[in-house]
Amino acid sequence: MKRWCAVLLVMALVGVVVSAQEPVKGGIVRLRVPRELTLPELPPYAQAGGPELSWPVFETLVWLDADSLNYTGCLAESWETPDFQTWILHLRKNVKWHDGEPFTAADVVFSFELVSHPSVPAVQMYSIDLIEGYQAYRDGQAEHLAGIEVMDDHTVKINLTKPSPQFLLTLARVPMLPAHILANLSVEENMEWDFWDNPVGTGPFKFGEKSPGQYIRFDKFPEYWRGEPYLDSIVFRVYKEKGPFLLDLQAGRVDGTSLVYPFTLTDAEREAIKNNPKLRYIRRPGFTVRGLVFNLNRLPNREVRRALMLALDVPELDKIIGTVDPTRSVFAEPRFRSPKVDQNFQYDPDEARAILEREGWDFNRELKVVTYYTTKPFRDLLAAIQAYWAQIGVKARVSHVEVPTFVDIWYRKKEADILWCGFGQLPGFPSCEETFFSSQRMYPAGGNISYRNPIADCLLNCMRNTADVDDKIILAHHFDEFAYEEFYHAVFYASVEEAIISSRVHNFRMWLTVLAMDMKIDEWWVEPTPTSG
Repeated sequence: MKRWCAVLLVMALVGVVVSAQEPVKGGIVRLRVPRELTLPELPPYAQAGGPELSWPVFETLVWLDADSLNYTGCLAESWETPDFQTWILHLRKNVKWHDGEPFTAADVVFSFELVSHPSVPAVQMYSIDLIEGYQAYRDGQAEHLAGIEVMDDHTVKINLTKPSPQFLLTLARVPMLPAHILANLSVEENMEWDFWDNPVGTGPFKFGEKSPGQYIRFDKFPEYWRGEPYLDSIVFRVYKEKGPFLLDLQAGRVDGTSLVYPFTLTDAEREAIKNNPKLRYIRRPGFTVRGLVFNLNRLPNREVRRALMLALDVPELDKIIGTVDPTRSVFAEPRFRSPKVDQNFQYDPDEARAILEREGWDFNRELKVVTYYTTKPFRDLLAAIQAYWAQIGVKARVSHVEVPTFVDIWYRKKEADILWCGFGQLPGFPSCEETFFSSQRMYPAGGNISYRNPIADCLLNCMRNTADVDDKIILAHHFDEFAYEEFYHAVFYASVEEAIISSRVHNFRMWLTVLAMDMKIDEWWVEPTPTSG
């Protein structure tokens, strides 16, 4: 620190100006996170919310480039596939874990087997079930995934049960974890062990310090395979409310947020940020749709679900959130939305009440609604939904919970009737809703809403198994219309994403709400704070 201060002093005395185009080593970037830092928040495989806390530490085999939206090599330097069914991955040879141990093919095998285990809530792994031997491994009939073969320390072959052009998505979702630390533990110990309080990854930043409920700090990893990061540290500070965050942002006590969400900005707040020369405002279409999902175990009657949707004035409810792209489609990207569904909002509380009476609804029953969104806009939104349902005589109790509790309630115990959530999607890959709507790919076996329909399965399988975008669009339109008629979900809007970052932070890239994104945070740098005199 003394050396850095001396450098700044010399620069000030001789009048040296650091060009904004010339990166400077050192400094800290402080970013906001909107929730408590609790387990299993950090394990990247267990996250149903955003993985902001994972991407400085953990990496995947493949990245999605933040600028081109194309897949690029991460821990896998390159790959080849002659038929989309056999994938040969060539691993980088200069990668080290944060404790100095080398990254090898053994880590790949361990990581895939861990997230494939039935006791692990790996809710967003997509298509991992296509690996040969997957079901036998989950059923306890095999000790290992038969479809993963170690060819040498830096080459892995993965065999699938059928061709999958979209398997790169799986390679971009499975986080690599250190076998030399975790492999000797049982799955139960792995889920609970204090490794997650001091994690070891391969990313550009390693765990530094955590203060529960306040912040978590990651420090640069000098031996990072792409080179030593410019920043000394990245600090994530917890802001559960928007007001304190905006005050600290304007005062320079925090540098910004990769996503404003789940907060929303008012027009006045947005303009104040845009007019502040010390801040930079970024906005772009999002890749997430948000709305209600029904647990068909507890609400099997399609007409009842339709009535609950008719009772909601969705365009009015959207105004609570603010800047959104209104849609009833399950797809975030407009090209995949069916025109028959996209803006098909219907509000008819009288018809909703009549349907419930006709179907024999028990008006003494209390619906259990759960969400992992805990900030004020979503509390207001869910309270308004409760009020709309109360107008037709339907009782509802909403629980805003942290991610670990949500995973337990919705995925493990299946105790809730309705979930408010988001369906995150990747550009050009509109089938991430398989987590809910494919009977073949829901966690755990049996699914979280127990939706089973061979038509939906066929459409989803065809979507992910075609590499032709035009064919994918046609299939998506068919699925959109089919899903709308089934009434197992009620999409309200597609996200419009906003980010704010201090103008002193260079090379900043906005997060795309996906795990395996190359944000190039090793290239972020900050201008030195000017000295006076």
